[in-house]
Amino acid sequence: MDRLLDPWRPLNQTAANALQLLCFSMHSYFVKSEYSKSDRFIHDELIRRCNYPIVDLPNLLRDYGKVEPTILLWPEESLPTLGGGKFSGVIFSSLPHDQAARRRFIQAAAEQCRPFGIFVVEQLGDCVRAIFESRLGTRTWRLQLRDLDNQKTLGAPAIRDNAESIGVLWEAN
Repeated sequence: MDRLLDPWRPLNQTAANALQLLCFSMHSYFVKSEYSKSDRFIHDELIRRCNYPIVDLPNLLRDYGKVEPTILLWPEESLPTLGGGKFSGVIFSSLPHDQAARRRFIQAAAEQCRPFGIFVVEQLGDCVRAIFESRLGTRTWRLQLRDLDNQKTLGAPAIRDNAESIGVLWEAN
């Protein structure tokens, strides 16, 4: 008789684990539903989306020999288009190479489209730096430039939160 019950024990434990997981999931759902309506959720989701181009930076460097300065902006509201319609989505643009002109461009773009978040990628002297910034803070990825057999490569990203800023929506100390 004990042999017949033994195979059921794992199923009962599995059922108990499943019930516990279901309760946890329901709690997580209710907690996340409030979270998913918050600015923190939007901030975190945009950081998650910024990870995709970070992964591709080594390929850009390999294919083009450099990483062009680039900006992405996520406007809080739809923007009017020249054709009289509305645009809601991410805005992408290359940035001027001159640092002063770049700063003015970023400032003007932020004033014009009132973004929730800004993402800037630029190649500096010894690294490629990418910064995401919102009113809630920043995340910075720094990838060191390396010279490997006369070919530039990038190291793994060093990630820091609230250490650097673009200075438009949030200021680092």
